[in-house]
Formats: sequence, C-alpha cells, structure tokens
Amino acid sequence: MRDQNYLDSTRKLFVEPTANMVKMIVPNKKPFMAIQHLCEISNSKQNGEAPSYLFYETTKGFHFRSIDGLCTQEPTMVYREHLPNTTDEKGVINAKINLENIESVSVKASKDTIYNMSEGFYSSKLRVHDLYNKSLKDYDYHYLDEFSKDTHTDGTSPVISKSPDARTQKTLADYPDTKLFVSTTSSTKHFSEGTEYPYQSDNLDKTLQRRRSRLKQLDRGIKVQIQVPGQTFIQAGDLVELNIGSTSASTGDDLDKTLSGIHLVTTLRHQFSRGEETKHTIYLETVKDSLGEEYPSAGPQYSNTGSAERIDV
Repeated sequence: MRDQNYLDSTRKLFVEPTANMVKMIVPNKKPFMAIQHLCEISNSKQNGEAPSYLFYETTKGFHFRSIDGLCTQEPTMVYREHLPNTTDEKGVINAKINLENIESVSVKASKDTIYNMSEGFYSSKLRVHDLYNKSLKDYDYHYLDEFSKDTHTDGTSPVISKSPDARTQKTLADYPDTKLFVSTTSSTKHFSEGTEYPYQSDNLDKTLQRRRSRLKQLDRGIKVQIQVPGQTFIQAGDLVELNIGSTSASTGDDLDKTLSGIHLVTTLRHQFSRGEETKHTIYLETVKDSLGEEYPSAGPQYSNTGSAERIDV
C-alpha cells in the first residue's frame, strides 16, 4: 500500500500489511466500497495469511485490520462482575477501580447449529471451474482442522465438540456440502509485464471459505452484553477481559469458564443521563470465539432403557 492519501481525510489510518499484491480496476465504486472489496480478497502478512480483514471507523480513525490482528492485542480493560466500590480512608471512591465494575450482564443467544452449518461456519465446499483447462476442482473447508491456523480471542479450543456422532462417526465439520460456493478462474497467465507478473489472481481458494467461517465465528460466537461505567478510551475492536461469576450449583468455580475470558468488543453505545445523578454508561456487546477447555471428547452418551410404544405414521 502506497503512502498516499487518496481519501483526502485528516483522520488517522491504522493499516495491517497484506501478504498479497493485486491489480484491480474499480468501476464507478465509491472509495469505501473499493476498500471493502479489498477486505474480501486480502491475506494478512503478519498473522498467518488470515483472510479476515475488516474496515471500520472509530473515534480514533479508520481501521483496515484483520480479526486475527485484533486478537493479538493486549486487553484494554479488565471488567469484574459484582465488584464493590473501593473507597479510601476518607470515603472517596476509587474511580479507576470503579470503572472495572460490571453493573449488569446478559448472554445473547447465538447458538444455532443448523444455521451455522448452512452458512459455512463449520464446513463448506468451493467448486472452481477452470475455463482454460475445462476442469473442475473442489476445495473443502473444515473448521476443526483449520482452527489452529487462526488467532483467537481466548483459549485454544473450538466452540464445538470434536467428538463424532455415534451413528455416522462424523463431526459437525465433516459436511462440506452444506454450503457450496462456485467460482470461475483461468489457470493460464494471459498478461505479462516484463519477465514476471507479480500480481495474483482472485485467490478465492485461500480467502473465501476461511473468511466466511471467521466472520461467522464472531457473529455466532459466545456473545455477552454488559453495562459498565462510562469512559471514552475504549472502542470497537479492542480486547477486554471479563470475569463473570458462575451461576451453576454443580461446580465450585467462582467464575463461569464459558463466559469469562478475553472478548473482542464488537459494539458499544454511550449513554449520558442527567437527572438526580449525572451518569455516563457504556453498553458493550462482546464476543469470544474459543474456549480455554475442550468439550469432552467422548461426547454425549445415550441410552434407551425405557419402554416405548410403536406408532405407525
């Protein structure tokens, strides 16, 4: 990327370098639409060629960064549920510690196995038609096999079980035909500039399926909505550490291992209220796309020891 200000903007631009070079003609598209297209075809140079680029704006400027790059940051804030106000010997509240208090928390329902399978979260198939050689080639994406190639928010374990189904001996990621992509390409170089042509083709076999899964991991991951005291430092794209208390009576753990951990801030809204008490509140929506501990590898055990009556339908 050349150091030129084509957007004619005074805002700061945070750019994560890409690994690929492309030559692109932009036919009557606005600059932001062209940049969004670059997000879809770019691989990260610094984070395992991750094809998960996002382009967004915050109060600090414009960001052209991958999800994996965002996940390598240090947490901006540590939030704790039910944190009592800390006061000094004069009874003055410690404002810094008070900012870490989670005032309320709710879990956003995002688990939908059928939807996730149909949208390419767990697996997909890319069928490429080579116009020049008159051939077809399939590329299968497998979430569990590809999981370690990506940088995640928290932990090293996927959000689904690796245990195969007892009847089919397949995991949720073993069904690539649930989502089919079709593309056309040409394997022969038709153009050249000098002795070498440094620009790549559409590169869909290295971007499309992995990118779709990464975006769905954020959209359908473990989502939490919290209310915290207001401040202006935090922004979308930051990492935060959440310490959320356990509500299960079957465990002696103080924290909920599924909800607690490092989260990525995806949405935030500031609220300023003036009444009996002037107050600044932030409503945050965060997501984590991984777990610290794997689901049991044995999977659920089924038994049918009861009596059953046959009904013809």
